[in-house]
Amino acid sequence: MLTNTDYIIKWIEKSKTEDDYFDKFVYGFFALNALYSNFYEGDERRAIKQLFDHCYQNDKEAFANILNTSEYDYFCKRPAIKNCKYDPIRGIGFPDTQRDKDALQDRIPKRSNKAMLMILYQVRCNLFHGNKSFGNDNDQEVMKNASELLLKYNQIFIRYIGTV
Repeated sequence: MLTNTDYIIKWIEKSKTEDDYFDKFVYGFFALNALYSNFYEGDERRAIKQLFDHCYQNDKEAFANILNTSEYDYFCKRPAIKNCKYDPIRGIGFPDTQRDKDALQDRIPKRSNKAMLMILYQVRCNLFHGNKSFGNDNDQEVMKNASELLLKYNQIFIRYIGTV
């Protein structure tokens, strides 16, 4: 019988071998979703941050290394990811990721990695709610970089799954 960890590993492996960046990201997010499920108490953003906090103490260097990747630089240089469901008039949803994008520039490992994970979560929201298109070159570039970063994070997180 397969365990939750076995399924997570299978999703990560599927993500590694996928050529389509949209599929690579989706498989990677399935893995991340399972990884943060132990921290979930009604708020996915908080659960992702708690997973990160749990793992950060164990592998600060690996997280710091993410800040030196071309994929991370891509998100530093591009405009903030829009939240297509945000309604500032009614106060529904979260604003665009500008504050998170600003935190990327600091390159303070703990703060900047949390910000990157929130950007990846926003990419997930936009994709899952129909605001990303595989026919759009800009979206292809976003998904390429997001899927590679997600894989890097998942490969760190899976090392500590037994300690969650």
